[in-house]
Amino acid sequence: MANTRQDVFVRIENWANDLSGPNILWIKGFPGAGKSAIASSMVSRLRALHRLGSFFFFQRDQALSQTPSALWRMVAYDLSRIYPTVRNMIVAKLKADEAIVSTANIMQLFQELVKLPL
Repeated sequence: MANTRQDVFVRIENWANDLSGPNILWIKGFPGAGKSAIASSMVSRLRALHRLGSFFFFQRDQALSQTPSALWRMVAYDLSRIYPTVRNMIVAKLKADEAIVSTANIMQLFQELVKLPL
């Protein structure tokens, strides 16, 4: 609902603006506490400010398709749409090794498609 959870949004915005703060924001709580609503609202806010690199929601009923591999492929795709330099590096990596997208090694996938291009 509009204008609810403003204290939470202020804390999240403070985190997003703190360049020396942690890179990951973890939202946790009991089922039904509003985590997804807060995250969805923040995605909209950050997108409007052009501060959103990527987002991904894990949902229990889609566990077979929403995997750590899918997460890093989506993040790489989203970042490549925003940053031409990242896109060029990812395309070069895929031309050199197109099998990287299907690797079972999650750390390698993250390194090759997200960390190194950034």
